[in-house]
Amino acid sequence: MNPPQPSIPVWWRWLSSADLGRQARRYAALLVGLNVVAWLLVALAGGNIFDRRLPVVLFPVAGFVIWAALAFYRRRRDTKMGFGRGLKLGALIAGISSGVLALMLGAGVLLGGETLRQRHVATTIELLAGQRQRLETLPDGKALYAQQVTAAQHISAGSIASDELLRRLIPALLAALLGAILLRKANPDGTEPERAPRPPKV
Repeated sequence: MNPPQPSIPVWWRWLSSADLGRQARRYAALLVGLNVVAWLLVALAGGNIFDRRLPVVLFPVAGFVIWAALAFYRRRRDTKMGFGRGLKLGALIAGISSGVLALMLGAGVLLGGETLRQRHVATTIELLAGQRQRLETLPDGKALYAQQVTAAQHISAGSIASDELLRRLIPALLAALLGAILLRKANPDGTEPERAPRPPKV
């Protein structure tokens, strides 16, 4: 006689849904594709795709995709989506897309060689020069400006990738958290469906 298998909590079965993972990968791929199109447009316009301000400019795209994914998943796939499943879906989209985009930028620097890196360094130093007057009015502003210029000159593919990851991941996770709160499904008593008490066994 086989020993009884431990029962898996309902909330864990929902959080581990294979369909949820597929949806996360699908929307993460969409988000990556939209960002690649934006990079191409920036490059064609003569801009710098490694600009640290670009993730901030493109954040509304990430927020829209994450919220659309949550709304679609609740409406078509899981009408009882609570906070836990919503947060997991949004966080997976944010994590996968941010990681892939950061790796793509780092690989772009490596494959583009020293010429591409130097172009990014020159653009960054030019941006810092525009802020120099404001920085030098601060205490130790001259030293701070010199440190920033030195850091820009020695920037590497790894530092570009890690900076891109943080600038994308943190805001995207906040969008996922807010979306999971606003789009969750609650029972009449206010509890989450995956945390609702089980009916008593007969």
